Amino acid sequence: MSFRLGFVTASRFSFVTVVACAAAGFASCTEPEPELTERDAFAFEMAETLCQGARGCCAERKLDLPDESCVTRNRNEVFIVMLEADDLKQEVVLDDWPSCVRRFEDAVAAAPSCDKLPHPSHLRLLCPEIFGDIAEGTGAPGEACDAVYDCASPEKGDRSCRVAAFNTVPVCTWLVPIEEGDVCGPLESGVIGVCGEERGCAPRSEGAQPTCGPLQNYEDPCVDNASCREPFVCSGGADPRCLEPLEAGDDCTEAIYACARSHFCEPSTGTCTDIPLLQDCGEEPCSTPLTWFCQG
Repeated sequence: MSFRLGFVTASRFSFVTVVACAAAGFASCTEPEPELTERDAFAFEMAETLCQGARGCCAERKLDLPDESCVTRNRNEVFIVMLEADDLKQEVVLDDWPSCVRRFEDAVAAAPSCDKLPHPSHLRLLCPEIFGDIAEGTGAPGEACDAVYDCASPEKGDRSCRVAAFNTVPVCTWLVPIEEGDVCGPLESGVIGVCGEERGCAPRSEGAQPTCGPLQNYEDPCVDNASCREPFVCSGGADPRCLEPLEAGDDCTEAIYACARSHFCEPSTGTCTDIPLLQDCGEEPCSTPLTWFCQG
């Protein structure tokens, strides 16, 4: 199998080496083995693990079995996550990357369904120790920023550089923990109150400000999906409520955010529609999340 080193295939590397050697006039050339960096080795093992882990699901859905293109796609996605960390001036530490690969193996085995297999984008979630601290900035909440490293950190909580509602410029934003019963959500310019684990931010009575409390049940008021107990989703709209997820073809004009995972509310039809994740569907069935692994 020829595999990609970063974004260059090993087979192409070998071909270029042979041509350059012959052009130099040497009678015989010994082709050197391409040297793998630590990042190359990690990305390749991660991709192999994910693609092998998806084989059973691909067969079950009668989709193409993962092949070399699956490994290439997933390796490149792992590299993208690491390059994004570089852009954030964040050190990528691969001293013990095999333990991260094993964690993904465990996540594949524990996936509750074929549509919830781990993906390279889960790297930060499953292997946070790989990523060092992001550089500390000086930007206060509400001040313009280019990236997280422009922003100062709160005493408690986290920071981000994001575009606020009704704005076009990203600003430094503090995500601060809020106690149960206290007001949550946007608190002041650039400060958002975040509820703890198994707690949601929602109005507890009609017309009340949202506060941290137990996750909301069916038809309870909500702020966003994090307000609702699974499997419910927040409908959005003028009177957002926790609802059952809508399926493809369901009317979503009064609940624009209530479409099930891998669907969105298509404005032109007012119905939930499959998200074409990887390709222009044309006359063929649209992709599903599993297609990422099974597509040849």
